[in-house]
Amino acid sequence: MGATIITAKMDVQSFEKLNLLREKYFPKDRNFLQAHITLFHKLPESFDLKFMTLPTTPLPIEFTQPYFMGFGTAIEARSPELSQLRTQIKNQVSDVLTRQDHQLKKFHVTIQNKVPADQAKTFFHDFKNQWTPFSGEIVGLLIHEYLDGPWRLKEELLFEK
Repeated sequence: MGATIITAKMDVQSFEKLNLLREKYFPKDRNFLQAHITLFHKLPESFDLKFMTLPTTPLPIEFTQPYFMGFGTAIEARSPELSQLRTQIKNQVSDVLTRQDHQLKKFHVTIQNKVPADQAKTFFHDFKNQWTPFSGEIVGLLIHEYLDGPWRLKEELLFEK
């Protein structure tokens, strides 16, 4: 059976920029997904956010710096407002969270992963020297079903009045 995954929906410009990097640097045969910021990796299929009061305006986010993941590179994403929203959701579902979802420490967008360690390290050192931080917005939440690799979008919840 599948699981429910929640990601933050980025504004169009941020998404396109980060997705282009992911398409360019993530191994083609392993890249089932577009660029994303995961809030929760594995919630029950029956999970529903209808009980939550969601923001009515976009949340600011900063894409600050690349960091090395051992077999790839991610871009760190910082948003106190998104962290607060994640905590609100977490408090409602803490009894069903996996260890990974309890321990999520920082938001990020993975642009390269699952490559040999030496290749990943070389890429990271080159990439971090050309990276320029930028600001964006989180405009909603995306609810996905995990399909043993790829994901299927189940619902889009936009932050609007």
